[in-house]
Amino acid sequence: MAELTDPASGKPLVLRVEISAEGGATLSLPALAPASAPVRDEELERRSAELERRAAKLDEAERRLNERELELEAGSGHTVSEKIRLASREKRTAQIEEELEGRLRDVDEREGALETREAEFEADVELREQRIERWRAELTELEQRLDRKETELTLYVGELQGELSKREPGWWPAADRPLRHH
Repeated sequence: MAELTDPASGKPLVLRVEISAEGGATLSLPALAPASAPVRDEELERRSAELERRAAKLDEAERRLNERELELEAGSGHTVSEKIRLASREKRTAQIEEELEGRLRDVDEREGALETREAEFEADVELREQRIERWRAELTELEQRLDRKETELTLYVGELQGELSKREPGWWPAADRPLRHH
């Protein structure tokens, strides 16, 4: 049975009945005989209706409490609002994780592109250095060849001058040795 409470204070209602023996000697047997059912007056009906309304309200509150207890037992300790909050938080977390994964992929792609570009740059520098070394070697070889040719030409000119001065002594001034151009 449900316990009735006073809505103002929230304390349980207590019904007290007091029976006293005052004037018990004057009572006779007919006075003790059950009287006919008293006629209910308006105040009694109002109180009875209020009591029934409170009992119905109490039964409804008890039903809701039982439902909530069942919900708490079945729902691993989370209320509906907590479940909604947790679901919302999980959704936000999933969105943030997805965004971070996207950013991480973007960073990885950029890093890969940067490494590729750096490797291409290093390869280009290496090729240019090899080309410069090759040109330097070719230039050194050409300079040596030019020096040999100059030497050969100078010797040839000296020989020609010697031959001409022997054939035609007045054409070119005679020298002890051939002229060198350097």
